Amino acid sequence: MNSEQAREIVSGNYAKRSGSLTGELSEKSSFSLPYFWDLYEAVARLFKDGAHDADLTCYICSSYQYVLRELLRSSDPRDALTLSGVPENIGEYLSLLDGAVQAYLTGNGKYLGEKRYYLHR
Repeated sequence: MNSEQAREIVSGNYAKRSGSLTGELSEKSSFSLPYFWDLYEAVARLFKDGAHDADLTCYICSSYQYVLRELLRSSDPRDALTLSGVPENIGEYLSLLDGAVQAYLTGNGKYLGEKRYYLHR
């Protein structure tokens, strides 16, 4: 994946477009692992390429917040939202994405955690 593709993926998630993790959550109430990996790899690529700007930062943070909110809503017994496709080890996936977001925001690669987790695409 190159920086332009990464920007498209992040932008698509921000807009909740079909074919993105946030789009699947919004349209189908489904957590898509392939789209999760697309978002994770896009954020990590943008960090590695040093591609920082205000719009990208907004898109990344908003997308990440949306994913977290939807997962929290689905775990609330008072909320009618039910998500399909959520892996049992969702915490590990969120930690991985959190690390990519932190690396992007701080410019520090120590937060990228590919080697700390046993998750594979």
